[in-house]
Amino acid sequence: MKSATFTVGTSDITITATTTNVGELSGITGMSISPAAYKTTSTTSYYLVGETYTLSVSDDAKIIKTINSIAANGISTNRRSATFKMAAGNYSFSDTKFTTLHTIAIKEDKLTVSTEPNHTAGKKSYYDEGTTITLTAPENHIIDGIKDNVATINTSTFKTATFEMPNDDITITATTSEVHTVSVSDNLKIKETPKHT
Repeated sequence: MKSATFTVGTSDITITATTTNVGELSGITGMSISPAAYKTTSTTSYYLVGETYTLSVSDDAKIIKTINSIAANGISTNRRSATFKMAAGNYSFSDTKFTTLHTIAIKEDKLTVSTEPNHTAGKKSYYDEGTTITLTAPENHIIDGIKDNVATINTSTFKTATFEMPNDDITITATTSEVHTVSVSDNLKIKETPKHT
């Protein structure tokens, strides 16, 4: 790796060797790296200088908040992964910080979350704290109520409700009603009070 030893014999010897320009990385916690290290010892991993590597977050419920750069080559990130070109030297990612995302469970299967999630994994969608979340009722349905008023119903249509994503997973318990419109001619009146107008 970094050195080689041999014992001098009773005759002259010619050494032919090749070397590779590598750097060292450490502090890769909570992330995997691809491609794998060029060479690895019991204590050190060596990566090819000039090679492009990608760090990927291991936990589905986390995204990258901040990550340090590799010398002058910089680093680009999409919050779930970061790509960089390896520079010569020894570098650490120990200062990397993550944001924990949260899930939304809805105890009313007719409502859907129409806000784009920060990340999806399998059937789970994850959202960042502070994101404005919109819940939407399907066609011919309105939102009657939301338990504990954790979301604000748009009373002009009763079709949507919004809330700010808390710093925790959240469960929404809501009730909806199926409704339809009725049109009558001018000389007719409907005695029944409409659900919403």
